[in-house]
Amino acid sequence: MALTRINLHKLLALMYAPINIRRRVILEEIAADERRARGEVSSGGDFYAPFWKDAKTHMAGEGDLRALTAARIAANNRRRNLYPLLEEGFLSWWNERRRWINEPFALIDANITRNFEIPALSATIKIHSAVRIRIGDREDRILYPYFREIPILGQEAA
Repeated sequence: MALTRINLHKLLALMYAPINIRRRVILEEIAADERRARGEVSSGGDFYAPFWKDAKTHMAGEGDLRALTAARIAANNRRRNLYPLLEEGFLSWWNERRRWINEPFALIDANITRNFEIPALSATIKIHSAVRIRIGDREDRILYPYFREIPILGQEAA
């Protein structure tokens, strides 16, 4: 596993996970690297990317997350357990935060992709699919899609 060029979600998992989970993540990456080196093509794709795309569509006011989730589940039955949980969690957060602040939310940038270089370590952290929202006319927030159950990220990680 190339730790010199790593996705932010994997870095967070490695930094904040218990040692047994950290070991599992590293072994999974080593196995994936070995499969790629043998020329094997991944058949899975990102399980969470379609959900996050739909959540961004919902934030932009261009679709209803409940309907989009139902369509995703109809297209792929393997999503039937987790996608409704993701939907409820996202909508609870999205709707509750809007109610607390009582100001309009606007999606400003739906696909922030950047590389953060750390020259002292000759390393790069890859940030993909973050979104920027504006709350009222006073502040912008960056939302990053982190879907791992373990580790749960606390304030320090944020």
